[in-house]
Parts: sequence; C-alpha cells; structure tokens
Amino acid sequence: MSSSARSIIIPGQPISAPRLEHPSGKFLRSPGAVDSSGTDRLPPKASRKRRRCLSRSSQAAETRDCHGSKRLARGPFSWLVFVPPLGSPFRGLNTMGDHLRKLTPAPPGLPADVVDNRRTNAKIACGQCRKRKSRCLGGVPCEPCVVAKTECIIDNDSDGRRKTGLKRKIEALEEDRDLLMRLLQTLRDENRSEANEVFNLIRSDAPMDHIRLRLAENFDKGNSRRKVMDVRRLADIPLFRVPAQPWTTVTDDDDLVSHLISLWFTWNYPVTNFMNRDLFIRDMKSGRLDSEYCSSFLVNIILAEACFYSDYDEIFATPGDQASRGMHFYEEAKRLLDKEEGKVTLTTFQGLGAMYICTCMIGKDRLGWMYLNQSAQAAREMTSLRSRLVGNDQGTPEMIHTLASSVMGMFSITTASSMALQKPAPHKKPQFGPLPEDHDEKDVWEPYPLQMEPVPAHTNCIINAVTNLQVILWDVDNYFFDDDEKLPHSEIEPKVDEFYARLEEWTTTVPECIALGKNTTTPGVVDLHLRYYVGILTIFGFLKNSAPTPGSAGSESPTRQLRISSALKVRELINIFCSQWRMEYFAQNFMQWAAVAAFTLLDDLSDRESSDAFIDLCIVIRSIGRRWLLSRGILRLIQLTATHHNIELPRESHSLFRDFQNDLWRTQDRKQFSSSYPNFAMTVLENDGHSVKDAELDQFLEKWDNLTLDGPANAEE
Repeated sequence: MSSSARSIIIPGQPISAPRLEHPSGKFLRSPGAVDSSGTDRLPPKASRKRRRCLSRSSQAAETRDCHGSKRLARGPFSWLVFVPPLGSPFRGLNTMGDHLRKLTPAPPGLPADVVDNRRTNAKIACGQCRKRKSRCLGGVPCEPCVVAKTECIIDNDSDGRRKTGLKRKIEALEEDRDLLMRLLQTLRDENRSEANEVFNLIRSDAPMDHIRLRLAENFDKGNSRRKVMDVRRLADIPLFRVPAQPWTTVTDDDDLVSHLISLWFTWNYPVTNFMNRDLFIRDMKSGRLDSEYCSSFLVNIILAEACFYSDYDEIFATPGDQASRGMHFYEEAKRLLDKEEGKVTLTTFQGLGAMYICTCMIGKDRLGWMYLNQSAQAAREMTSLRSRLVGNDQGTPEMIHTLASSVMGMFSITTASSMALQKPAPHKKPQFGPLPEDHDEKDVWEPYPLQMEPVPAHTNCIINAVTNLQVILWDVDNYFFDDDEKLPHSEIEPKVDEFYARLEEWTTTVPECIALGKNTTTPGVVDLHLRYYVGILTIFGFLKNSAPTPGSAGSESPTRQLRISSALKVRELINIFCSQWRMEYFAQNFMQWAAVAAFTLLDDLSDRESSDAFIDLCIVIRSIGRRWLLSRGILRLIQLTATHHNIELPRESHSLFRDFQNDLWRTQDRKQFSSSYPNFAMTVLENDGHSVKDAELDQFLEKWDNLTLDGPANAEE
C-alpha cells in the first residue's frame, strides 16, 4: 500500500474506515467500522482520550484524488468523498451507492437515471389525509384521495403557519378560556340564582353565545371583582382610524373613538343606511368643523349609540353603572342639537335618526318620536334641495346621491318605527327612483371586531329593496293605525288580502344577491327579511279575533297558520344571526321584531316547536336587557301579559322569568320609562277595543307591575 490512504467502497458490502499511514511508517488503527448509513461504529466505551487521538490522526492524513493531487482529509467522515485512482479495478463502480440521497440538484445534461425523482409533499394536507395520518401529495384531489375514493378538501385556515389562521385560533382559545373561568367564578359565587340560570341555559340546549353572554353579565356585576385585561382589546384593529378632537369634548382618546365608529358602521349602519360612510369618514379625518358630511352633533350621537355595542370601561358615564352606558356622548349630542336652534343641514337631518334610535334603547321613545317628526320636516327640505340641485345642474354627484340615500334611509327608519309603535308614519314616500345597483368592489362589509374576511355589502341593493318594502308597510301603518276606532271585519279582510298580495309580489323583486338563503348573515340582509315577516304578522294579526262574515275566506285556521309560520321564521333568522355573530351586536330593530314574534307565539305554546321558539326569543330579549332598558321593559311586558291572560308559559321558561324578575328587573326601572311601545298582544292580536294608549309600555307597567307573579305562568316545579 502506498503512503497515501485509499478507500474502496463495494456496493452492498459493509463500509470500513480507511487505514491511515503515519509518516513514521506505522499504520494507525481505523477510527472504527462505519456502516452504509455513515454511522461511526467505534465502541461506545472507548475512552475520551482515545477518541481525541484518533480524530487528530485522521485529520492529519493525506489522500489523493482521481487526478493524483494531494489533499488533506478533514474529519473521520471525509473518506465518503474519496474516489479510486486511475487504473483501479473499481474505477467504474458507483461507489456512492444508489441508495444514498443526492445533496445537490443534478446539473443539466446528466442521464435520466441520476435525476432526483423524489415525491414532494403538500404544504397543507387535505382533511382526509389528516384523518388517515398519511402524507398528502398535493393537488385537488390528491393522489391518496383518488385511490381511496374520498372527498379531498383543503382547509387553508388549518395551516398554523398562516398568520390569519393562527391568530383566529389564538382568539378562539382565549374566548374558550375566558368562558371556562367565568363559569368557575359563577359556580363559586354565593349567588345561587345566577348559577341556576346558567344551568337552565345549558340544560335547555341554548346556543353557546347565549351562555357566554349570560356569564359575561354575571362576571361584570360589582366593582370589587378582579380587573382582567381584555386580550381582544390589545389586539383590536379598528376599521377606521379617526380623531376624537375636535369632534367631541367627552374624550381625547383616538383609539376609543375609532373603536366606537367602527362598531357603529359594522352593526348599525347596514340596517339604517341613512348616510354615506366613505364621505363621513373622509370629512371626520380632515378635522374640519365646517365639513358637509360630518359634524360634532352627528359624531357624538353615533358614539352614544355605538356604546351599546362595546364593553370598554370608558363607555360608561358613571363607572360600572349600566344605565349610564353612552350617556356622556348622548348629553353632548343633545347640547349640540339645541345649539343649532332649528337650523336644518344634512348632518342634522341624519343625526335626528340616530337620536331616535338611541332614545329607544334607553326606554324614552316618546322623546324619540319627537325627533322623528322633526326629521320628517327636514326630509322635505332635503328632498327640495336635491330637486333644486338636479334642476339647476349645480350639485356634485356625491351630494345628489347622498341626499337620495339619506332620505330613503330615514323613510325606512320612520316606517319601521311607525309599525313598532303603531302610529301613522310622519314621513312621506320618496319620489325619486332607485339607486344604481352597480355592485362596487369597494362596497364590502367586515364583521368588526371579529377577525374575518370581508364580504360584499350590496348596500344599494338593500336600500332599494327596503324602500320598496317600506312603501307597502307605510300603507299598512296609515290604514291600521291612523285612528283608534275598531275596523269591522268586512273592511279588514279585503285590505289584508291586498297587502298580502303586494308583499308576495315584493319577494319576486328582491335581487338574487340579497335573497333569503344566499346572503342571510349580514345585518342588512337579516333585517330586510325580518321586516317582511313582521309585516305579515301585523296584517294578519288584525284578523285573529275579528268575527268573519258569513261565507268569507278569512277563517281563523289559515291566517293563524300563516302568523305562526312567520313568527317561526323570525326566530330562525335571529338564530342565524346569533349563531354567526353575537347577541350584543343586535340592531335596535331586531329586538322589536323578536318581541312581535314572541307575542304572537303566546297563542300557540301548546305546540312544541312554537314553545321552543318562544323560549329562544325570550332568551335573546333577556340577554339584551343587560344593555338596553327597552329590552327589559318588553320582557316584563311579555311576562305580565301571560299572567294577566292566565297563559301557562313553557316549563323551561319558568326559571328564566323568575331570575329575570329577581336579578335584572328592579321596581325603579318602570319609573325610568317614557315609552309608548304598545302591547302587541292587546292592540293587534286581541283587537277587542283596547286603545293603543291603554297598552303603552309605561302605562301598562304602571298599572300591572306590582302584581305578585305566583300564578300558573310562573309556578315552580
């Protein structure tokens, strides 16, 4: 053997380390047998000194490459790159072995048998491969799914490396942990009634959002509880970054104002649609007090209304007092409205609509109705202004469009409010045509503060459809609620048939993009279809107890069936919204529509489906009652109506009403009401001579609230 070390690798045979020749002429011991995987087989008990010596010896050895040039071997595994010299009988063998993985891509021009044909795995495995715990090769469908004949679906959100998916998982885990901690806190608390209510919700198979909201209410009681930093607030990214000043003197916190403005445009604006969002945000960012589309009055009343959708500590005028929610912004808005001294501008007109909604939430809709009457006069001025701008070719397209959408939005608010309060609508019908349904790509809706992808809003489509529906319901309002006189059945029945035919015809004109079942999760679309079913409940409610004329087609059975099915549809739409979002994001209309459906179902509680729907609606109204005084008043109205008429409520609802009476309803609450909200069961369903005034919320509570509720409707098991 020459003085340089050489290695011979025979495929299929164990590989041994080369023998190295020391300059003194002696051969060193091999560093240990090495198998084909490259693992040094030096005995494990070899001394540390011996290993160090062998390593130094192998590093000092010289080898020759295939051209005969010398190079220094570096490390005990450097023999893996040795090549037999020219003339060696093993020169033509593939000494690397076909079983070894290539470390670099093959250069161009090499034969096909040396190209790496390894399969690559998919970055995101499909659902079936995850279940089988097998490698997914990618593609839809992937090869394993084709072989197994299974459906191949790839869930991009399941990829933990994606920032959005990972963030959503973290938020879900935080919410689940928060739910668990609040459940434990409720169980440990001395107040057993709260724990019993949570148990009843769980046993009645209530939606998770209902349980979560109830626990949140329990956890928020009292000021002595441990303050917990809300992780969601730390990660909050408002849709719109707007300044607090110079628009409000209540706060200088830009983050709070941005949060509230984003909430309002997410959950209330799609239902009302009485302003141009983009122009408002543009002018608010500018900070100019003389802006056309933004004013301090409009900003403050929007902030006051948005406080009912938030849980931040700063939304309370008095810390911890639920009754003071948003009141500091509300009082500021009232002061600014008085300062305008009757001057009518676009922002004043829009702000009057928000004032009405806010006063309804705090149980003072008598005052709110005054604001609606003021807005009716302002609407006539805005319509006249738009006609002049169009006729003289003076106004900008954005101003003409904003005037039209504002008048149409306020008309929808007023007509819906007239039906809820059972009063003739003060606004006149809009006289201009529909808005262009262009489906602008920028017209999207994002469910802030939830981190989800935006969806098309279809704003103009909703405005046009709601306006066309409210034109029909405007006629209903002014026919049934124009005076207190009871109409004979001979006059009611043909008008009901006429109104119902018009409502059915309206359903054929609803655009496909906002049809029921296509896009029923956004607030605007849910509200649109709720208005339709409540309209049916109202017109057919007047036929319930009116004596049919001989031979008439208005028998009790078909009309009753239509009313009950419409009430069940209201419950279905509300459950869709609750399952997708959260109850605290309810628009004010939703609660009123839920109340009409609950009053209707009082007549059919013997049916299991109607009974379950009634309980669901009462749970929703009760849950919103923590935020809205009006919700508490309406639930009390339902409770007293059942007692007054000896209606036996479902057994599952006994604890709900008992806990509501003990924990949420207070005697002084009825003194806070200035509400003409009517008892739908008395004024429409009975239609037996009760005037609307006799059944108004504050009057009814003043008369019946002191009753001892120990009758059959609230008896315990």
